Amino acid sequence: FFFFFSSRRRHTRCREVSWARRCVQETGINAEYMGLLFVKDFEMIAQPEWNFKLPVEPKELKALLISDTHVHGENLNKLAMLLSQNEKKYDVVIIAGNMANMLNKQRNEPHAEYQASQQVVDTLTFFVEHVKKPVFYLPGNTEPTALYSYGFEVPHAVNVHKRAAQLDENLVILGLGGSIPVEKDKMDILEGFPYKKDEEFTKDLEACLESSIKNFGSDVNIILLTHVGPTESVTTDVHLDNEKVNAGVKGLGELLKKYNDNILCNVHGHSSFSEGLTKPFGPKVSIINPGGMVAGHFGELTLFRQPTGAWSVISVEFHSLPQLYQYSRITFYICLLYTSDAADDTPCVDLGGRRIIKKKKE
Repeated sequence: FFFFFSSRRRHTRCREVSWARRCVQETGINAEYMGLLFVKDFEMIAQPEWNFKLPVEPKELKALLISDTHVHGENLNKLAMLLSQNEKKYDVVIIAGNMANMLNKQRNEPHAEYQASQQVVDTLTFFVEHVKKPVFYLPGNTEPTALYSYGFEVPHAVNVHKRAAQLDENLVILGLGGSIPVEKDKMDILEGFPYKKDEEFTKDLEACLESSIKNFGSDVNIILLTHVGPTESVTTDVHLDNEKVNAGVKGLGELLKKYNDNILCNVHGHSSFSEGLTKPFGPKVSIINPGGMVAGHFGELTLFRQPTGAWSVISVEFHSLPQLYQYSRITFYICLLYTSDAADDTPCVDLGGRRIIKKKKE
């Protein structure tokens, strides 16, 4: 649990505590997450820093990965039933955008903006109520414009667009939402928002990465949350009119290579039917697309804290909801926890493949 702030509100300590306790009583969120949140301004495109404190001395962190719900109530109902039957406990929920269904041509229509905002609020509220853990999210390209300027807030949900949330002493989740248009024959075949060019997205993301490392330390481990993925990964492929096109950002891949000592993984969405895990930049950085909830897909990410304090990705699970009472699962285990170089000595890592370590759990 965390105390909630925005850049527009500065509460006193007593107001923070009373507000947080009231929210715990109203929603039933576990009181073990009543950790201290400190906020200070720093140079990350003029956005505040977040600090969320996990239970004392966590050795693992398990995140529920969601993307591209697109107001698909039927699949959310299926997921709610599964969560009620599932004994697994998540520490956080991570949503990679596209909770609403807004088109660019609707952005000047107040009713469309309001409707899309309500769709986002309903989706975030769903995960807060059913998982009862903090939700970290960012806007995709079909979100209301207000979400990019933090125009509204949902208790227990943190918009990490151009923000960093500190989950542990050496673990941060950093986000950059939105997408760029996909072109073919000099024509846009897939809308992008708010970015028009690869370079614009890359410039903002590099500024966020530089500021996070400056403020959290050169050895900080980063969960990088974006809506789009890098072009080098097949998890960014989309199919339009029976033709496969790549909807990724080339500059994102360059930054993943440049900051691979800090970035643990890049969790993204946008390509609802290209779920999977790849390592196109070497054994250190995992590219993870949980798939779109609109298609019945979601994922689970498990991180492990080593004795040194550094964090590692140890497993990623991909789930689907083909039927109401049945779902399938594929699990990928990352080899050898304590040294990233050890992955070079094992056949478990396919540096260019779609999936690695295809171990299926019964």
